[in-house]
Amino acid sequence: SDKMAINSIPEEASLTLGVRVPQGGEYTIRWDSQVFEKTVLLHDQASDEIIDMLENASYTFTTATGGEINDRFSISFAPAIVTNLIKVDTINQQIRILSRQNAIVLEGLNGSSAIQLYDLLGRHIHGGFTQGGTYQIPVPNKGIYIVEIKNENSTVKTKIIYQ
Repeated sequence: SDKMAINSIPEEASLTLGVRVPQGGEYTIRWDSQVFEKTVLLHDQASDEIIDMLENASYTFTTATGGEINDRFSISFAPAIVTNLIKVDTINQQIRILSRQNAIVLEGLNGSSAIQLYDLLGRHIHGGFTQGGTYQIPVPNKGIYIVEIKNENSTVKTKIIYQ
């Protein structure tokens, strides 16, 4: 029930988040800031989940024991970047493409897809496959890139600005 604050936000950094709980049980970490110009990601190493705190605002976790938990959570901040929403009509899915710290992230992929990343000169930067869900593409530098998503029903190409 105690409220804590992060009063200074480092530029594109990750911080360990220590938590002290009285006993084992269910607890919630909440992000209350409504006006924020950075992406805020909470990483739970125990479940390997990454939660966008600006979208979800809270994260509930369970611990078996009480005491200090100093190596389970980290929180990272990155500039909020352009987000493109794409609706692929032929397979009726919405793919969300956004930029995060050193990566372009594709969310909402359905089924098997081939993912390609090109720079504006058409040079191939990255290629991979996914079975759906979320796919992360490492990005070497800031710039404008072309993301291609190809599955058995369609091919989508879109431009994304990575800042």
